[in-house]
Amino acid sequence: MNRTTSLLIAASFISGVSYLAPAIHAEDVKVDASINAPAAADVNKVELPPGFQTKDLKEAKDIKGELATFTEDALKKDHFDNLINNFVDQDRKRMKDIKNIKVDDLNDRIDKIRQGWKNKYQKDFDIGRSERDMVYNDQVKIVQGEVTDTDMAVKNWPVPASAEVAAKPDSAQGHAEPAAAHKAFGGDVNLDKGRNVALVKIPSSHGMPGVTLSLIHELPDQWRIDVPNNISGQQIHDNLLNRLTYLSEHLDKLPDNIDDGYRMVTHSVASAILNVEPSMKGDRSGDRGADTNR
Repeated sequence: MNRTTSLLIAASFISGVSYLAPAIHAEDVKVDASINAPAAADVNKVELPPGFQTKDLKEAKDIKGELATFTEDALKKDHFDNLINNFVDQDRKRMKDIKNIKVDDLNDRIDKIRQGWKNKYQKDFDIGRSERDMVYNDQVKIVQGEVTDTDMAVKNWPVPASAEVAAKPDSAQGHAEPAAAHKAFGGDVNLDKGRNVALVKIPSSHGMPGVTLSLIHELPDQWRIDVPNNISGQQIHDNLLNRLTYLSEHLDKLPDNIDDGYRMVTHSVASAILNVEPSMKGDRSGDRGADTNR
């Protein structure tokens, strides 16, 4: 009899237990790993990366205003150049040529969508100031903050637009070139220390995966979207045409609630800008629908 069994028998007699307890060896113990496993990640969680610190800038109203502005620019005829103007310095400069392309194809879809929108809601497509809090409600997560370390910030900005992008290596995420950040006032990337920034997370909805927009505050007083450097203006045009074409052909899928409808369009336009696949893989059911200061 081995020592472990002897001890167990003795213990059973001492405690008055009338049965022989089996010997238990470490290799026989099976532990349910889920007991101590960390909780599943919150897919809707959004936080600033290293190089930034979270800070309440009291800018939520203006950030929601920018969400409304780029959405409306995408849904107005001959406003593709205005849509590009919603991007940060660096992106506006590298996309300057695409601003002048003919957009008859976009205009055709926009006409159909705006007419269908009015038929559905008895209202023109217009996200007014009084409606923005209802449209961009608690479902849309906004995190504000500022740059604390330029070198680190450039390496992590803009943040991955989706979970699929986050899974790619850093070299495929379109971050700015570090050298460009050491020009006066952060250079074209505008990530100088103290620069105000924000993240906006639109959760998965209407069959579309969640997307995260990275915004930078520029003079005179506008929040602008930082588009990953590996996304071209032509890609944005083609993506937008794709999204608007689908919407114009499925106007019967617009949500019953107009605020939800606005959110759906903002979500779709954001995914076009950030080159995120419009529908979650395997599930298309949701196709329902020289600035120097801050």
